[in-house]
Amino acid sequence: MKSCRTCGACRRLYRQYYTFYPDRLYCCTVHDELTTPQNYCGDWRRAEREYDLSPARFDSAEQDILRLIQLLSDQR
Repeated sequence: MKSCRTCGACRRLYRQYYTFYPDRLYCCTVHDELTTPQNYCGDWRRAEREYDLSPARFDSAEQDILRLIQLLSDQR
């Protein structure tokens, strides 16, 4: 279905109260205006998935896991 929810040009808005939470509004980056997920227009485009598979990302994840292991072993 070609709606704003599935469009690659729309971004979901988040609001902050005590923590950040997703709002029901979206922002269209093509028209630079607020929209709802049910809206649609002629500028719909397929959303592209982006993956970060760089070695730096894996090194950072490995360091995080080692730190968690260290913290959990210190609690025993």
